[in-house]
Amino acid sequence: KRGFTKKSVIISCGGGVVGDVCALASSLYLRGLIYYHIPTTMTAIVDSCIGGKTGINYKNIINSVGNYYHPRTVFVSKNVINLIPDREFFSGLPEIMKSGLINDLKILTMLNNGMSKCLSRNYKYLSKLISLTLKTKIKFFKDDVYENSSRLNLNFGHTFAHAIEMALKSKTSDIIRHGEAVGIGMLCEIYYVEGKGKNFNFLESLLKKYKLPTNINSFIKKK
Repeated sequence: KRGFTKKSVIISCGGGVVGDVCALASSLYLRGLIYYHIPTTMTAIVDSCIGGKTGINYKNIINSVGNYYHPRTVFVSKNVINLIPDREFFSGLPEIMKSGLINDLKILTMLNNGMSKCLSRNYKYLSKLISLTLKTKIKFFKDDVYENSSRLNLNFGHTFAHAIEMALKSKTSDIIRHGEAVGIGMLCEIYYVEGKGKNFNFLESLLKKYKLPTNINSFIKKK
């Protein structure tokens, strides 16, 4: 009805789900419209806004229908960050922690030592954290967009996280946020590989410092 052409523009404004659906629609219609993204959750800002992954869940399988399609530009807004509800803001931090654990210890130092700046949403400080996190993601996917080798490092914590998200779907009145599940998932993977050692204890204490869950008990419905 609107007469869209290949030069038409889609601008998505939202979190990971909105970004995924809009990017997927942009990639499919006429084999590709012009697409811009404004992420509005911390998880989207520090992770899903770049990389090109699009996907929707189908028959209870996460991201079973999708492809890869990159936005022309991503806009990260100071005003948006200030408006993010507290829980959504904090639930994006595990994705930042993930980047620190797999690539850049400076990120972990900034999170550990700069809690007051993070809590007050100091934009200058957060901008640096966001930049370092996105640069880590770019490092791993720029030569491996289709996830055959190096990009697989970005899945750290996500195998358990997706299982946790699906398992809790019918067992809780609240929805566990993706980032919260990633935090627990990283603990699970570290424990699976090396038990409760230095890395496990550090991550657990960092998650607790930001009042993020370290197990699923608080999400399970009480009988």
